[in-house]
Amino acid sequence: MLHRKRRFSPLFLLPLILGTCTATLHAQWKWANNFPTGNDLYAVAYRATGTAVAVCELGVIVVTTDDGTTWSAAETEARSNLNGVAFVNDSIVIAVGDSGTIARSSDAGSHWKWTTTPTLTSIVGISVSRSRIWIAAGNTLFVSDDTGINWAPRALDSDVYSFSIDAISDSTVWIGCDSNVVLHSFDGGRTWNRDSIFVRPNRSMQYSRITHADTNHMWIGGYD
Repeated sequence: MLHRKRRFSPLFLLPLILGTCTATLHAQWKWANNFPTGNDLYAVAYRATGTAVAVCELGVIVVTTDDGTTWSAAETEARSNLNGVAFVNDSIVIAVGDSGTIARSSDAGSHWKWTTTPTLTSIVGISVSRSRIWIAAGNTLFVSDDTGINWAPRALDSDVYSFSIDAISDSTVWIGCDSNVVLHSFDGGRTWNRDSIFVRPNRSMQYSRITHADTNHMWIGGYD
């Protein structure tokens, strides 16, 4: 289910957004075969250069440099499921996954090195702002200011578990959580504001996807 959040008045826009999604998606998608893997795909990151990196279950990573026409398997030693991936710049890519897995590539995804992880909790998502990288794991957010080499923790509310993350700037970040909760911070994750968004009465939503349209509007998706 999709839901668009406008600050201070989140709920009434839901029918409009669902209609918009239905109207605009049909004519714009085409199948892009991700051969050589048949593994489930969990996330993809794209650069305007035509390069995309997709991360999969069991640590598989596949790369295209021709806008998805052909794909090749990257060299990797991971075995954990990979849940998120993001380009830091045209060369550096970071993938994250279960059991605190963090992998870093310095050649646009062709080769990977597994870096020291700040957590053993599964990392559910990654987001890149202007000069920071953000990852979410359990009830902790981790921030890197040096392209993913070192990480500093930022505690979330202790009674929720993170499922998705989107950083709008180096100071503003949103976290989709369980129990109908969305957290947002305007000071780099040092303090948090909390929204409870009840899409379905008496149902507990887990917001597994969150992204911004602009500085005042967010999209969230999830399941119960």
